[in-house]
Amino acid sequence: MAWPTDSIYISIQVFSKGLIMRNQSHRGRMTRVGIAAITALTLAVAPLATTASAAPGTGQTSSISGVVKSVDGSLAAGVSVNYDNIVCGSLSDIDGAGEDSDTITTTAAGTFSFPAYAGQCYVLDIPTGMLDGNAVTEGIVVRAGTTNVTLTPAETISLNLTVSGASAGTPVALMAYFNMVGIRGWEQIHSGATDATGKVTLDAIRGMRYSIRIARSEDYYTQYAGTGAKSPDLNGGAGNFTAPKTGASFSQSVTPRKSSPLQVSLSGVEAGATVSAMGFESLSGFGSVSETTVTANSITLRGLTPGKNLISVDGVNGADDVSAEQHNVVIADNSIAPKSVSLNASVRGDALTNTSNLILTTSGSLQIGKKLTASTTLTGPAAPFATAPGTTIRYYWYGGQSLYSMDDLRLLAEGPQFTLTPALRDYNMLLTIAVVSAPGQQSGMALGYGWVNPVLLTLMGSLPFPVSTELIAGESPFPQTLPTVSGQARIGSVLRASAGRWSQSPSGFKYQWNRAGKAIPGATTATYRPGANDVGQQLSVTVTPVKAGHLVLPMTSAPTAKVAKAAAKVTAKAKKKIKAGKRGKVTVKVKAPGVTPTGKVTVKFGKKKVTKKLNRKGKVTIKSPKLKRGKYKVAVNYKGSTTVSKARLAKKKAKKLTITVR
Repeated sequence: MAWPTDSIYISIQVFSKGLIMRNQSHRGRMTRVGIAAITALTLAVAPLATTASAAPGTGQTSSISGVVKSVDGSLAAGVSVNYDNIVCGSLSDIDGAGEDSDTITTTAAGTFSFPAYAGQCYVLDIPTGMLDGNAVTEGIVVRAGTTNVTLTPAETISLNLTVSGASAGTPVALMAYFNMVGIRGWEQIHSGATDATGKVTLDAIRGMRYSIRIARSEDYYTQYAGTGAKSPDLNGGAGNFTAPKTGASFSQSVTPRKSSPLQVSLSGVEAGATVSAMGFESLSGFGSVSETTVTANSITLRGLTPGKNLISVDGVNGADDVSAEQHNVVIADNSIAPKSVSLNASVRGDALTNTSNLILTTSGSLQIGKKLTASTTLTGPAAPFATAPGTTIRYYWYGGQSLYSMDDLRLLAEGPQFTLTPALRDYNMLLTIAVVSAPGQQSGMALGYGWVNPVLLTLMGSLPFPVSTELIAGESPFPQTLPTVSGQARIGSVLRASAGRWSQSPSGFKYQWNRAGKAIPGATTATYRPGANDVGQQLSVTVTPVKAGHLVLPMTSAPTAKVAKAAAKVTAKAKKKIKAGKRGKVTVKVKAPGVTPTGKVTVKFGKKKVTKKLNRKGKVTIKSPKLKRGKYKVAVNYKGSTTVSKARLAKKKAKKLTITVR
């Protein structure tokens, strides 16, 4: 059984809430789509003869302007900039009378400007290539009226690469991180072969993010430097490298990993048979290995993709065509410990090898958090094997980053069901493979795929290949009990938010406290201490669940009572006996929970009043005027502040606070 690159049919039918994938025969070898081809799709899909939004008779009443800067930040003069108008949101080119495209050249200061139709969008590109951040791109989309566009031209820099242990002639590819209007992936921009010392020079672009793919050589399997058989994560991490922004060249060394050699013992087949291995962990045309036997009894396969492999032999025995296969042969990564397997070839039927006899359907919702279920119907000559003892169907689910090719397919799950995870947003397509096996028959493979990238969904919708519905976010968690606020709505108290119970098992919650229904800046934790601005206002908290890949629905608690000032407590001490003509002295302290009171205190010595401010510790010492002989009742009043309520010395204590003057 070999990887079906020559005869693949893909027919995807869209239903209201499901994704249906079917396979039949589509003649013609699948080909890779490079950067230029993606651009052609982006700019030329579904051209419009005339579009009302072009307003060809009203003139270009808006404009677009910006600057071209080299990756090192220097201004780039004399650079050609192409522009072409498109329908905003659809990426459809505007043609005919409404077309507005041309090439302009930057000034000595690196600037450019051109008139544009108001309300339209334009694709801007530099003919020699450009960067968008650290991504290689063929253009960016801007809306008419934009005045701060910055374009970065692609500038070549040489990568002097050393692949440790590689034999002479090992193919090496430089893969650029590509991003254009939401279409992301790794795209090959240059390739070469190592010399006898493992060295190769590749053309890179200054400042770009890139990865390195090394082809199979002896015990080294086809892999990406740093990540093995699987391509590096598009969001960064292992296997992601960045070229310098200056200089003519730079150097790098990488050490590839080996995989276990596989010793295959053969019987029932003559020399000259083809022995193949197809890895399922990272399905790729680059990962398939086929060798021709020299002797009839055995062969050793090297450089196999780590993980599960399907090992098969196809050959002759006398006048008969014979074959054999073994599934799920596990090859170790970064190991040279040999494995072994035995294949006994015999005459086997081909009822399962005709892909038109295998109908793969995938039902369910293409929604994060939901499940897709695959099933395979055997028809025609394959139908009797649907219920035959020993028939097995193995399902594999892959995320794909390339467009038409089988490069960079990552295994996401095995089995008939697949739960869509947020990680699927990093892929352009979802592919399902069913491998059907039955005793006495050669195994067959059915496959189907659907676009999950919304931009590709727009582009490919007008091409001969039908497409699936767009991947959508998962269901929003919903509260089974509403968020609540506990604690006293008073200055000095701490309010605590309770998120309540939610469906969909959120991974966490975000909080936003509100004052009179408006968000309080910076108040984003589960607790909140009311401040001066909150006095007299009602508070509430908005709780937003955290669930990757899902829509989120924030919910707000019921409002608290109006925030009250902190309750003050006044204490005072005085020297109760003084001589005539002396001043009485009273030390006052005002306390409030959670806050230090400020403001003024008035002390009344009989009929004489003295007012003074509290210090930073909420204390104050107040002296009376000179007093004559007699007894003076002392009264203490705190006038309050913006955060603390007014208060006076408690009656019981006030009765005891008397100064006697002798």
